[in-house]
Amino acid sequence: MFKNIDKNNEIFKSDMYRKDVVPFQLLELIKENPIMLVSDEKSFVIGASHPDMPVWVWTSDEIEDDTKTKLAKWFYEYFEKDKTKFSLVAKPETAKLLAEPFVKNKNPKVSVVNMQSYKNEKIIPPKNKNAVIEVPAEKDVLSIAELLRNFSLECFGSALPSNDEYVNTAKKLLSDRYCRIIKENGKAVAMARSSRENEEFVAVNGVYTAPEYRRKGYASAIVAHISGLILQNGKTPALYTDLSNPSSNRAYKNIGFTEQAPIDQIYLDWSK
Repeated sequence: MFKNIDKNNEIFKSDMYRKDVVPFQLLELIKENPIMLVSDEKSFVIGASHPDMPVWVWTSDEIEDDTKTKLAKWFYEYFEKDKTKFSLVAKPETAKLLAEPFVKNKNPKVSVVNMQSYKNEKIIPPKNKNAVIEVPAEKDVLSIAELLRNFSLECFGSALPSNDEYVNTAKKLLSDRYCRIIKENGKAVAMARSSRENEEFVAVNGVYTAPEYRRKGYASAIVAHISGLILQNGKTPALYTDLSNPSSNRAYKNIGFTEQAPIDQIYLDWSK
């Protein structure tokens, strides 16, 4: 039932899987260079790219209850060994099912992020049509690094002690062909970039506007611009949003993004 597979397995071409290819776009990247890729070749795929990265679990909507039970048992027995924490990403019902044995037996600290996936096949022009959207340059590195640091503080509640890592990341973003910024008074105040590009999709990621410059439509404008570039290059823009932030969900819908399947990321930590 649990078989090691590769990226050419027929399950990845099935209608059941292709229907979910937007929310599971990261699994599409994992399958190119996995440390784990396991399936029953019918109704589920388990993939991981690194021991410290989330385990992605795709399940068909038609998966049978008996298969779910066996999957949850195998998953717990495999991942509870030699670990004190890890995270998984799956459809909400599957994520809850896979987490239950850990909650019952390990009494972990549990954190759940409910995410909505989106794709955009036709851009709706944003309300702010006057925002000047720029390709970042070397002179923008420090202000981009500040945005990256503040993004980490606001979204994750912490930041790295040294600013050097953010400066290095900002420098690397200069080579991201989709990274764009909006500036005021010579300083980057809003940004977005790309990630997880495959043959079909490019994910829009790292969308952030400094708090004092919000409510100007900068996020919508910059994401619409990047999405247009992606479509011009023959691919489809996609992104994830946190369902706890309804304003960002509305903003993306307003520029043409349509809802795909939701997924949950669950963090489990029984190290203490």
